[in-house]
Amino acid sequence: MAERPEPGQVLFLNLFNGNFNAGIIGQSQEKRVALAGAGSPPGRRSSASAGRLHPQVLESAAKAFVPPENFELAGRVLAKRRIVFLAHGRGTGRRTLGLNLLRRHVGAGVVRHLDESLDLGCWNPAADEADGFLLDGTLGALVQRPAALASLAADLRDAGKVLVVLLPEDDELAVRVEEDTEFSPIRCVPPPGADVLLEHLAVAVPDECRRRRILDGFSWDFLEGLLPVGAAPGAALEALDALRTAARLARTPAERPAFVLAELTVAAQREIGERLAAPLDDAQRSCLIAAAVFAGKEQHVVMEQAARLHAQIRRIGRSASDGGTDTEVAFSTLLAPFGIRTDLVWRPGRPARSIVVFMRPLWTLAIMRHAWHRMGIGRALVRWLGGVGAENHLVERAGWALAQSVSPKPGVGGLRDVRACVTSGGPSGYVVAAAALRTLLEDPGADRETLGLLCTWAYAERVAYRITAATACGGRTETASLRPALTVLRYLVKGAEENPHGRVDRAVDDAMLDLFLRDDGIEVLRELVAWSETEDAEAQYAVRIVPRFLHVNPLWFESQMDDPEAARLITTLITRSIRARNCGRLRETVVRWRRSAQRDPSRAASVETLLVAVGEDPHPRVRRFLDAINRHD
Repeated sequence: MAERPEPGQVLFLNLFNGNFNAGIIGQSQEKRVALAGAGSPPGRRSSASAGRLHPQVLESAAKAFVPPENFELAGRVLAKRRIVFLAHGRGTGRRTLGLNLLRRHVGAGVVRHLDESLDLGCWNPAADEADGFLLDGTLGALVQRPAALASLAADLRDAGKVLVVLLPEDDELAVRVEEDTEFSPIRCVPPPGADVLLEHLAVAVPDECRRRRILDGFSWDFLEGLLPVGAAPGAALEALDALRTAARLARTPAERPAFVLAELTVAAQREIGERLAAPLDDAQRSCLIAAAVFAGKEQHVVMEQAARLHAQIRRIGRSASDGGTDTEVAFSTLLAPFGIRTDLVWRPGRPARSIVVFMRPLWTLAIMRHAWHRMGIGRALVRWLGGVGAENHLVERAGWALAQSVSPKPGVGGLRDVRACVTSGGPSGYVVAAAALRTLLEDPGADRETLGLLCTWAYAERVAYRITAATACGGRTETASLRPALTVLRYLVKGAEENPHGRVDRAVDDAMLDLFLRDDGIEVLRELVAWSETEDAEAQYAVRIVPRFLHVNPLWFESQMDDPEAARLITTLITRSIRARNCGRLRETVVRWRRSAQRDPSRAASVETLLVAVGEDPHPRVRRFLDAINRHD
């Protein structure tokens, strides 16, 4: 069952849609909401004649409210300045944040929603019965007159009242407020989606036992992956509905995660299909697809990739429009219809970065499936993804996008586009294809076909296929699932006997090293021991790769010597490596390792324990090896 991590506990999850959300920035829309009447006479301030918020509105906003990271900061600003500006972002929970700030400051007092026609320049808050005020807008001309804004804040302070201003969706307004006045806007940040889901579940299902039954089968990692940082609070409500449906239909805990994903994916595909019923031009299609593939990346990366895709579509002749719409303009038209935000992210000592976020994370999946199967631009997508560059963070996202080309219906298209990416000639074609194959190995509907293709490629004459198979097991990017990866690597080692190639050998070594370093080192050694007991090519490979393991991470070997099984596996592999005809590299590695460990008695003891265990083998090569080691003391 999903539980919140304890303070200090760290949970790791490789997410494509993960992003660090620290603010919002909107596209300039050349609009202003002028709330201060230009023709209003100066002098005595008037009282407001706007709608009073029903207490139930504040109570509803407080139910299942998860304070975002800037809630306390906004509260301190409101208490000190009496006015707080909340920068607007669709799907950030801005209005809920504002209502809860008012509820905290006025308690059971009266809150009024100020009318847009109110002339704030002549407004007297002391004459109003309300204790707190909510305003949608910019304070109009007051923003351009800092002294008048400061005077309004003083009047609010004297009257013991507060004002929350929800800025429109135009970041230039927030910048203007910040630059022209002493009031810095608070940029709204949505709270963690998994927390929102659990809070709403607690409100809807007060009984803890029932909640546990509903959550049975869902890990915290699963919920965080389903609702990554940046997801709109509304996405949590959709996910919660799917969780409750799974429980109501009596799905087993093991079936529930797949059921929920399927339900949300179907809903996402339906909504995206409705939005794409009206055709987009080439620039819009390019921007939408680039945003879906590289969601969570900097906006400039998305726009660069959109421009590349736009050019590729027009080059291949699959253009849906004759016009040459600018991608920057096209991107701004997609924000509202497709739930896209551009958020500002700050890191200490670095300038702010603008990243692209989808408020409904699974919409990225629906967009890519629509692009592959409904837009008729498959060739352009393959060439585009094969040329994203060598940066790992782009390669993994491109591989995920390529994996969506595989139809969920068996026998429809197969892995055709993945094959095409390998041979596309793009500078990153094979690493993107490898990332796609890793994604598909995790898909229950495609894992068997994918593993079969990898095993076939392991014996292929075409070097690109073998390098791709090796890279899919680890290599230059992330690490594949351990058991399938070891199976493919064994076939690659066998295939190298008939078709040796240096680039393939290096790719296999890199993949094996990644599996050892990033996955279960003991399981890798256990597999290598099994390989070393044969008389085939994999036996020679096992004793050849062990010195590299020891060279890269000797501390890991030392730490495992207290574990009987691990010590046995290490001793066996080291001994068999020594008994191999060429163990010069191993000897040099052990000499350096022994010297580096001499400064630390505990490390030196671990090394000596291993050498004593190795010395129990009476083979002449072992004797000569140990003598050579001792001569270097």
